[in-house]
Amino acid sequence: MVRYLILCYIKAKIFDSDITQPVHIQNLRDIAVWHDRAVLHFLLEENQQYKYLTTLKKVIKKGGYVIIAAFSLKGAKKCSGLDVKNYDQNMLAKFLGEGFSLLEYFDYTFYMPSGMPRPYIYALFQKN
Repeated sequence: MVRYLILCYIKAKIFDSDITQPVHIQNLRDIAVWHDRAVLHFLLEENQQYKYLTTLKKVIKKGGYVIIAAFSLKGAKKCSGLDVKNYDQNMLAKFLGEGFSLLEYFDYTFYMPSGMPRPYIYALFQKN
């Protein structure tokens, strides 16, 4: 079983939580910044995506920011042997819903140590 790990740094306390089975993170409130660097694209099942989104919406304060980096439509279809879901900025905006405004996005290509390119989409949203 794969754990989708979220590390949180809150007032000098670090803990981890599986975003598909959130325990600690779901009790947080008024988080100013949610930064997802390559977690969402591993969530292929609807219930996993629902738990991720429900938790995100619950903990981010109004006016808070969400930064998501996911494999772009031109990106890898698998990572570390696992299937991934690819996104563009419109798909991410639709996923987050009307409660969030897309402020900025850009494509970025990460080059692995092997030299293989990994195209990503980075998107910045703000909670309305």
